[in-house]
Amino acid sequence: MRSKLVLIVVVVAALAVAYFLAAGDPLGLLGGTTRESGHGAEGDGLDAGGAGGAGAEVEGTGEARGPQLFGSDALRRRGLGAVRGRVLDMRTGKGVVSATLLLTGVGHGKEPVAARAQSAADGTFALADVAAGAGFALRVEAAGVGVRSVPGVEVSAGQSSDVGDLWLGKVGTIQGKVVDGAGQPVAGADVELHGGTSTLREFFAGGGFLEFFRNLDREPVPSAEQESKSDGGFRFEAVSPGPHTLLVRAPSFRQTIVSVTLTGEGATEQVTVRLGPGGTLSGTVVDAQDKPVGGVTLVAMTEEGAVPSPLARSFAKSKDDGSFLFTSLMGEGRQMLIAA
Repeated sequence: MRSKLVLIVVVVAALAVAYFLAAGDPLGLLGGTTRESGHGAEGDGLDAGGAGGAGAEVEGTGEARGPQLFGSDALRRRGLGAVRGRVLDMRTGKGVVSATLLLTGVGHGKEPVAARAQSAADGTFALADVAAGAGFALRVEAAGVGVRSVPGVEVSAGQSSDVGDLWLGKVGTIQGKVVDGAGQPVAGADVELHGGTSTLREFFAGGGFLEFFRNLDREPVPSAEQESKSDGGFRFEAVSPGPHTLLVRAPSFRQTIVSVTLTGEGATEQVTVRLGPGGTLSGTVVDAQDKPVGGVTLVAMTEEGAVPSPLARSFAKSKDDGSFLFTSLMGEGRQMLIAA
């Protein structure tokens, strides 16, 4: 079954955050018109089927007006922001003093960015007065400790973005295989390598709530990405030590997250990623006049389970005719859809 999703106020995304935090509206940011999916009779709300991939009807009401959850483009493109974090030594677990940090890229106003800083005695650092922008690259280097690159750093005007703990040390390797429930190799699976913590609870504990909230509609940028080979194999070399997350998806399989920690000293971690059967979700984005809307970013998040990973989102974009398709969802059952 195909569904229709009326593009209404994107404040509906606040419901997803409130659900994950189970704390109502901690920042008082909810407002405007929202629509809640019911749990009643068949056809109410949004149900993504299992292996069959059946969708359900979702109809919003009202016009695309009111406050914007993610902040307008104009606000994102004005002013200066900051980037903060901490540099740690994998061998000692302590902060790295005098590590050199360089943030480069191009701001929203096309201005070149090359911000530099050094870490303090406890490893903390702050890059101030950085032009707002997205897709910045952060390079961290400390003599005798190591080098690390962090892609996809975003800076919002008037905000301080936290990149968390950055571990330095001898690089290692993460390799493994992607298999199905029967242990057979899955070829062509998209395998992404992300740095940092793997659970939303740890992410929020590290001060990442605002980053998650502001970027709920933005697909995370992996540090490396590849497709599994014919035997299901994959291999990431020259990986920085510390915690990492593998995000693996393949059509008609459930999107899967695996946490991996490289302990340093050139370690090699072997991982087997087992994909269970999953569903697909299709539908159409229309405006208040029932006309198709193309180029809309859609985010799907499962409503089931405990506190998920900050990576536990699936992304799709509507075509010119308004149609969209999620080929790999994080889970079965009820899904929260966000249109931005």
